[in-house]
Amino acid sequence: MYLLGLVISDRDVFVTIGNDDGREEFVLSPNRWKKLAAAFGIGDIEEPISVTAGFYDAVSDAAGATRALRDGAKVLSGGPKSRRELIHKLCDRGASRAHAEEAADYLEKRGYLNETEQAETLARSLLRRNHYGRLRIRAYLGSHGYGAAAVNEALGNISPVDWREGCITLIERKYTPWPTDMDGQKKAYAALGRLGYTADEVKTALRCKRNSDML
Repeated sequence: MYLLGLVISDRDVFVTIGNDDGREEFVLSPNRWKKLAAAFGIGDIEEPISVTAGFYDAVSDAAGATRALRDGAKVLSGGPKSRRELIHKLCDRGASRAHAEEAADYLEKRGYLNETEQAETLARSLLRRNHYGRLRIRAYLGSHGYGAAAVNEALGNISPVDWREGCITLIERKYTPWPTDMDGQKKAYAALGRLGYTADEVKTALRCKRNSDML
């Protein structure tokens, strides 16, 4: 087995390893290559040099870790993701579980993956666009892998006024006028409950709406 080629740039290191059966090219980050080269005593090469299977495995592992980290940054740039969701997406893209978790750890430490901030961004979006209540959004965030502590903090950062306005908007869109018969009111409460609002929240929203209508 031979190290056939080495091209180093500011962003990438291209490593070509081959034998009689063919060759493979790996892409590493400069920092990973620096550590690996120091560990195996590899400097600049002017001609193919013999390398061990251990070197090949180390290069392959470093390339996988580099790819997982870069894919992770791309995934997060597309919108809020929980740690669990990010790891799942990286594994779907071919990363090993270990590389996916390593990438998530790094992105958390650097502040790119912040479950509380991202859960709050998603919660505000669901409240603004869909007018979901706290309970519906809590269930949604949980199903997407956000932990209880992050969800509690994120939802707590949204003001009671915002939740109430979301419920009022739903009432105005779906129940204007508000049903006067008992059966119609029960159905309306049940429907609003499925959208995440408690009976007390609906009553408060109705009272505020009526007061506003009277002004």
